[in-house]
Amino acid sequence: MRLLFICFSLLITTKIWCQNSSYITINSYLYTHENNKDLHQLDRFIKDKKLIGFGEATHGTSEFLKMRHRLFAYLVNEHNFNTLFLETDPGSCVRADAYVKGANDTLSVVTKELRQFMFTTTEMSAFIEWIRNYNLSHSTQQISIVGVDMQTAHKNINTLYALIKDATVKKNLTPFLSSYNLYEDRTTLTPIVTSIQANSKNTTIKLLCDAVLQNLELDLKNQNKIEENAQARDQFLAKNIETYYALNSQTKGLFLAHNGHVSFYTTKGYTRSGKFLKDIFNNAYYAIGTEFEKGSFIDTQYSNEKKTYVLHKFEIEKAHKSNLSGYLATLPSDIYFITTNEIPKSKKRVHFAGGGFTEKYPYGIETTTDFDAFIFIRNSTPTHSIKK
Repeated sequence: MRLLFICFSLLITTKIWCQNSSYITINSYLYTHENNKDLHQLDRFIKDKKLIGFGEATHGTSEFLKMRHRLFAYLVNEHNFNTLFLETDPGSCVRADAYVKGANDTLSVVTKELRQFMFTTTEMSAFIEWIRNYNLSHSTQQISIVGVDMQTAHKNINTLYALIKDATVKKNLTPFLSSYNLYEDRTTLTPIVTSIQANSKNTTIKLLCDAVLQNLELDLKNQNKIEENAQARDQFLAKNIETYYALNSQTKGLFLAHNGHVSFYTTKGYTRSGKFLKDIFNNAYYAIGTEFEKGSFIDTQYSNEKKTYVLHKFEIEKAHKSNLSGYLATLPSDIYFITTNEIPKSKKRVHFAGGGFTEKYPYGIETTTDFDAFIFIRNSTPTHSIKK
């Protein structure tokens, strides 16, 4: 009898919550959807924002990337957004940025250059091609693609070398282009990169220099603790976005990264990028997380056979009722936007598949209160990787 009473109480509570919740149904996640009345309803939340963080519960859900594409197209056309910040290195975005600004290149190769598996997809290729077509027809309002991560020092050094014109500086960088002892050579490399940065007015070069110096610092921290490395990376992601805004004052950007990075999560010794960005931009920063109920997605998994991480398809059959996805799944709409003020105040954990996913621990440390809002998409299907 007691068990029946508890179950009945939970059912009534859920029903009342569903009836009282104010959410905005989104008609489609496809950027080709022509009627934007649904997205116009988001204006009261985003119209005064200079930077929006748009997270993803998994790095390999097709619907999340398509929804980002649609929202960015809307922000560009209706709110004059002009910059796409990606969770990948600046050196990996230079080719894509040149392509969307008219350079002759091969789209699939340009997309593969983004390096991170969540961006080397056919969904991202469509996104890039839309930006290119937009730029070709809007000569006075160009969209830029900017990488703000710092995990591939060699890529950034090689890109830096390609952009620099001064023969003496190029000669100084040459020994490091293929060095396998990059971190051991940091004492020599650091002053060279610092000098390049100080003497350049080019935004891309400055960001590349920052990324190289940060990567060398990350390696130092990595020798101590993984947690320190992760904390430094989140701080650097925010700093690189801040640097770009300082150099380009008219910027209005969408930051695409994992839910964790765009969130406000903070605890003793660990703060996410979104919290740093909130401190920098105050109310001009808005964090949107994503969630799903069920379906499949792509993430990396360690292979004992290959001794490295490989892409793998994972499946989640249903949302766990005690976590955020379980709450959101009770609403009847399959795609919708909801502010965290409309979600029960208890801290509900969010799905977390951001590289090295394990089915034993599908939820991360971030909770409902670490975001301004969520976009819920009921069914997840895998992204489509570009073939080699």
